[in-house]
Amino acid sequence: MTNLECNVKNCYYNKSSKCCRDGINVEGQDATVIDATYCGDFKEKTEAQQHKHVIAVQARRIH
Repeated sequence: MTNLECNVKNCYYNKSSKCCRDGINVEGQDATVIDATYCGDFKEKTEAQQHKHVIAVQARRIH
């Protein structure tokens, strides 16, 4: 699996600030600066998924 840092908190594939998707698709092939590239695989977390992630992070902090 690719080790790619991700700071998009509402992406389904972001797990502890790392992209967990296999086969990451980076778009913006004609970009001349980094900010012009973007993730072609972005999938927004549902509210339930975001809530589940927050609870999991809090549980890890307790233990």
